[in-house]
Amino acid sequence: MKDGYCSKHKHEHKFNKFFVESGLFQVDVWQEDYALIDTTILKAGESTTVKPGCDHMFKALEDSVVYEIYWVELDGKDIIRETIGGTDETV
Repeated sequence: MKDGYCSKHKHEHKFNKFFVESGLFQVDVWQEDYALIDTTILKAGESTTVKPGCDHMFKALEDSVVYEIYWVELDGKDIIRETIGGTDETV
């Protein structure tokens, strides 16, 4: 619905992608490494992604159909080994 918007918020682990099927949609992202707000205006066929930890909010500038898609990425380095696994068999 035109002029509909969400709260300013962030996700700790989820990526947040917005894909616009129709209409005009605004996504504001507060970046951690500088004091500006990045504003992206999306029209039909366009998308943008907000990474975890970034405050953001969105607003429909026109009546719009927008898909909001979430996912998490696993970190292959998230294991800290103290020992090496194996078997108890001797060669």
